Amino acid sequence: MKFLRKLYRPLDADILNGQPGSYYLNRANHTGSQSPNTISPQGSGSGLDADKLDGLEGAYYLNRINHTGSQSPNTISPQGSGSGLDADTVDGFHASQTPTANTILPLNADGVLDLSATYVKSNVYSFRRVDLTGATSDYMLQVGEEAYISFSNSTSVPLHIATQSGTYYECHLICSNPGGTSGGVNSEIFLNPNNTTYSNAFVYATVYRSATASGSGYITYSAFRCGTLFSNLICYITNYTQYKNIKGINDAYGGNDSYPLLYIFSTDWRDTTTAWTSLGTITFPGSTSGYILIRRLA
Repeated sequence: MKFLRKLYRPLDADILNGQPGSYYLNRANHTGSQSPNTISPQGSGSGLDADKLDGLEGAYYLNRINHTGSQSPNTISPQGSGSGLDADTVDGFHASQTPTANTILPLNADGVLDLSATYVKSNVYSFRRVDLTGATSDYMLQVGEEAYISFSNSTSVPLHIATQSGTYYECHLICSNPGGTSGGVNSEIFLNPNNTTYSNAFVYATVYRSATASGSGYITYSAFRCGTLFSNLICYITNYTQYKNIKGINDAYGGNDSYPLLYIFSTDWRDTTTAWTSLGTITFPGSTSGYILIRRLA
């Protein structure tokens, strides 16, 4: 009887298929481990379906491949300067280097707000220039806007700029006729407000210096006098219904005695009730070419 008990005792082998027990994972109780690089196949098409990734369930991760997931912005870190984040919009607005409605325009490589080809740029600012050459109706300049009007062989140049009481402008008249002591017509350049004249309603005060003389004048006209002969001038235009004035300085040329001929002047429209609604028309005594810049300051 002792022999039979020993014969049926369960065997506990030292090796299985030539391998010791430590070679095999404990699949039954899941306490074993296996080096990932011994699992084959792996990757796409392998059929492997892990329970966790880096210790977290699959629901923790966004679907980055197909972009169907979403993430609350306040969970993104780091943020702000230096984070490398490239947002689609800022406060709901897109950024663009081409100025369009409801977009954010960045400074260019020179640090200038480069608004468009119709804006004039400097190293510190930009302002809008409106080309009114050939305009057929009056345009109301906004504060900071500048009108450009070119003309060639003209005696009358409508500005086509609407105006109103309380506005203030800077005006540059640049004649391109050849410099010298000939070619000009020895008479006045006028600005006709509202594109018309008002009989003897304007008083012009000036001091001048020519090659042979200096002096002053105080003369009545029917429009704003702002130059003579060919003139390159800068003037400032004040429009209040109760006070309307042009004052400035101009270099006149094309006459037979002086080159240059300097005038410092001021012209008042002595009418405190007539509204100035169209900046008007500039008239020249002879055929004149050049351009006009008018910038609204207020």
